[in-house]
Amino acid sequence: MIKSALEIALERTKGIEVDKKRLAAHDKTEEGKRLSGKFLAGDLSAKELAAELSAAKGEEAAWLREGCFSVLAANLTLPQDDSYKERLERVQEGLAAVTGQKKQVNYLFEQVVQFFEQYLENQEQLIQALEKQFAPRLRQREQEMERQFGQRVSLNPAQDPEFAKMLKQHMGKLEAQYSDALKQAKEQLRSLFQSS
Repeated sequence: MIKSALEIALERTKGIEVDKKRLAAHDKTEEGKRLSGKFLAGDLSAKELAAELSAAKGEEAAWLREGCFSVLAANLTLPQDDSYKERLERVQEGLAAVTGQKKQVNYLFEQVVQFFEQYLENQEQLIQALEKQFAPRLRQREQEMERQFGQRVSLNPAQDPEFAKMLKQHMGKLEAQYSDALKQAKEQLRSLFQSS
Protein backbone atom coordinates (compact mmCIF):
# COMPACT_ATOMS: atom_id res chain seq x y z
CA MET A 1 0.00 0.00 0.00
CA ILE A 2 1.33 3.43 -0.95
CA LYS A 3 1.00 6.16 1.71
CA SER A 4 0.86 9.86 1.10
CA ALA A 5 3.36 12.20 2.71
CA LEU A 6 0.57 13.49 4.96
CA GLU A 7 -0.26 10.00 6.20
CA ILE A 8 3.40 9.27 6.92
CA ALA A 9 3.77 12.59 8.78
CA LEU A 10 0.63 11.92 10.83
CA GLU A 11 1.90 8.46 11.81
CA ARG A 12 5.26 9.87 12.93
CA THR A 13 3.69 12.66 14.99
CA LYS A 14 0.91 10.57 16.52
CA GLY A 15 2.49 10.37 19.99
CA ILE A 16 3.71 13.99 20.12
CA GLU A 17 1.74 16.35 22.31
CA VAL A 18 1.92 20.11 22.05
CA ASP A 19 2.84 21.92 25.22
CA LYS A 20 0.11 24.57 25.04
CA LYS A 21 1.54 26.62 27.89
CA ARG A 22 4.96 26.85 26.23
CA LEU A 23 3.35 27.77 22.95
CA ALA A 24 1.27 30.50 24.64
CA ALA A 25 4.37 31.81 26.42
CA HIS A 26 6.26 31.97 23.13
CA ASP A 27 3.40 33.75 21.37
CA LYS A 28 2.98 36.36 24.12
CA THR A 29 6.74 36.93 24.33
CA GLU A 30 6.85 37.49 20.57
CA GLU A 31 3.89 39.87 20.87
CA GLY A 32 5.82 41.80 23.52
CA LYS A 33 8.82 42.02 21.20
CA ARG A 34 6.61 43.39 18.45
CA LEU A 35 5.12 45.95 20.85
CA SER A 36 8.61 47.17 21.78
CA GLY A 37 9.53 47.34 18.10
CA LYS A 38 6.50 49.51 17.40
CA PHE A 39 7.33 51.66 20.43
CA LEU A 40 10.95 52.15 19.34
CA ALA A 41 9.80 53.00 15.81
CA GLY A 42 7.56 55.73 17.25
CA ASP A 43 4.29 53.99 16.38
CA LEU A 44 3.32 53.71 20.08
CA SER A 45 3.71 56.22 22.90
CA ALA A 46 4.99 55.23 26.34
CA LYS A 47 1.42 55.57 27.68
CA GLU A 48 0.08 53.29 24.94
CA LEU A 49 2.82 50.75 25.64
CA ALA A 50 2.01 50.81 29.37
CA ALA A 51 -1.71 50.43 28.58
CA GLU A 52 -1.03 47.40 26.35
CA LEU A 53 1.06 45.84 29.11
CA SER A 54 -1.49 46.48 31.84
CA ALA A 55 -4.30 45.03 29.71
CA ALA A 56 -2.73 41.56 29.92
CA LYS A 57 -3.27 39.57 33.10
CA GLY A 58 -1.49 36.79 34.99
CA GLU A 59 1.16 34.77 33.20
CA GLU A 60 0.32 36.40 29.88
CA ALA A 61 1.27 39.78 31.33
CA ALA A 62 4.61 38.38 32.53
CA TRP A 63 5.36 36.87 29.11
CA LEU A 64 4.36 40.06 27.32
CA ARG A 65 6.54 42.17 29.61
CA GLU A 66 9.48 39.77 29.14
CA GLY A 67 9.28 40.18 25.37
CA CYS A 68 9.17 43.96 25.69
CA PHE A 69 12.05 44.04 28.14
CA SER A 70 14.30 41.82 26.03
CA VAL A 71 13.98 44.08 22.96
CA LEU A 72 14.45 47.30 24.94
CA ALA A 73 17.49 45.95 26.79
CA ALA A 74 18.99 44.72 23.50
CA ASN A 75 18.72 48.28 22.16
CA LEU A 76 20.90 49.57 24.99
CA THR A 77 24.25 49.48 23.17
CA LEU A 78 27.45 51.53 23.16
CA PRO A 79 27.07 54.65 21.00
CA GLN A 80 28.93 55.22 17.75
CA ASP A 81 28.48 59.00 17.85
CA ASP A 82 26.36 61.74 19.47
CA SER A 83 23.23 60.66 17.61
CA TYR A 84 22.54 57.98 20.25
CA LYS A 85 20.73 60.39 22.59
CA GLU A 86 17.28 60.29 20.96
CA ARG A 87 17.28 56.49 20.73
CA LEU A 88 18.52 56.15 24.33
CA GLU A 89 15.74 58.43 25.54
CA ARG A 90 13.20 56.19 23.79
CA VAL A 91 14.70 53.05 25.36
CA GLN A 92 14.57 54.78 28.76
CA GLU A 93 10.88 55.64 28.38
CA GLY A 94 10.10 52.09 27.30
CA LEU A 95 11.96 50.51 30.20
CA ALA A 96 10.22 52.86 32.64
CA ALA A 97 6.86 51.70 31.21
CA VAL A 98 7.81 48.00 31.29
CA THR A 99 9.24 48.02 34.82
CA GLY A 100 6.78 50.52 36.26
CA GLN A 101 9.71 52.02 38.17
CA LYS A 102 10.24 55.31 36.40
CA LYS A 103 12.27 56.98 39.15
CA GLN A 104 14.81 54.14 39.44
CA VAL A 105 15.09 53.75 35.64
CA ASN A 106 15.63 57.51 35.22
CA TYR A 107 18.35 57.49 37.90
CA LEU A 108 20.12 54.58 36.23
CA PHE A 109 19.89 56.24 32.82
CA GLU A 110 21.46 59.44 34.17
CA GLN A 111 24.51 57.29 34.92
CA VAL A 112 24.31 55.59 31.51
CA VAL A 113 24.30 58.96 29.72
CA GLN A 114 27.42 60.07 31.64
CA PHE A 115 28.99 56.72 30.90
CA PHE A 116 28.25 57.02 27.16
CA GLU A 117 29.63 60.57 27.07
CA GLN A 118 32.82 59.34 28.73
CA TYR A 119 33.05 56.49 26.22
CA LEU A 120 32.79 58.85 23.23
CA GLU A 121 35.30 61.21 24.83
CA ASN A 122 37.76 58.36 25.39
CA GLN A 123 37.31 57.25 21.78
CA GLU A 124 38.16 60.74 20.55
CA GLN A 125 41.20 60.99 22.85
CA LEU A 126 42.42 57.61 21.64
CA ILE A 127 42.15 58.64 17.99
CA GLN A 128 43.97 61.92 18.65
CA ALA A 129 46.76 60.19 20.60
CA LEU A 130 47.31 57.67 17.81
CA GLU A 131 47.27 60.37 15.14
CA LYS A 132 49.86 62.30 17.12
CA GLN A 133 51.98 59.16 17.48
CA PHE A 134 51.82 58.46 13.73
CA ALA A 135 52.25 62.09 12.58
CA PRO A 136 56.08 62.02 12.21
CA ARG A 137 55.95 58.81 10.21
CA LEU A 138 53.17 60.23 8.02
CA ARG A 139 55.14 63.44 7.32
CA GLN A 140 58.14 61.34 6.34
CA ARG A 141 56.04 59.31 3.88
CA GLU A 142 54.54 62.51 2.46
CA GLN A 143 58.06 63.92 1.86
CA GLU A 144 59.18 60.70 0.19
CA MET A 145 56.16 60.69 -2.09
CA GLU A 146 56.66 64.41 -2.83
CA ARG A 147 60.25 63.73 -3.97
CA GLN A 148 59.11 60.72 -5.99
CA PHE A 149 56.16 62.39 -7.78
CA GLY A 150 57.34 65.99 -7.82
CA GLN A 151 54.17 67.40 -6.28
CA ARG A 152 52.80 67.99 -2.81
CA VAL A 153 51.07 64.93 -1.29
CA SER A 154 48.79 64.93 1.74
CA LEU A 155 48.15 61.63 3.52
CA ASN A 156 45.41 60.80 5.98
CA PRO A 157 46.33 58.59 8.98
CA ALA A 158 43.33 56.37 8.19
CA GLN A 159 45.06 55.45 4.90
CA ASP A 160 47.97 53.90 6.78
CA PRO A 161 47.34 50.15 7.32
CA GLU A 162 49.44 50.09 10.47
CA PHE A 163 47.51 53.03 11.92
CA ALA A 164 44.20 51.33 11.08
CA LYS A 165 45.39 48.10 12.73
CA MET A 166 46.52 49.88 15.92
CA LEU A 167 43.31 51.91 16.04
CA LYS A 168 41.17 48.80 15.67
CA GLN A 169 43.14 47.01 18.38
CA HIS A 170 42.91 49.89 20.87
CA MET A 171 39.24 50.55 20.08
CA GLY A 172 38.53 46.86 20.70
CA LYS A 173 40.09 47.08 24.16
CA LEU A 174 38.18 50.27 24.96
CA GLU A 175 34.91 48.76 23.78
CA ALA A 176 35.50 45.61 25.85
CA GLN A 177 36.01 47.68 29.02
CA TYR A 178 32.87 49.71 28.45
CA SER A 179 30.85 46.67 27.38
CA ASP A 180 31.50 45.10 30.77
CA ALA A 181 30.17 48.20 32.53
CA LEU A 182 27.15 48.31 30.18
CA LYS A 183 26.46 44.67 31.02
CA GLN A 184 26.29 45.64 34.71
CA ALA A 185 23.79 48.40 33.91
CA LYS A 186 21.65 45.87 32.04
CA GLU A 187 21.82 43.53 35.04
CA GLN A 188 20.56 46.36 37.26
CA LEU A 189 17.72 46.95 34.82
CA ARG A 190 16.93 43.22 34.86
CA SER A 191 16.75 43.38 38.69
CA LEU A 192 14.36 46.32 38.50
CA PHE A 193 12.29 44.44 35.93
CA GLN A 194 12.12 41.27 38.01
CA SER A 195 11.18 43.12 41.17
CA SER A 196 8.24 44.85 39.48
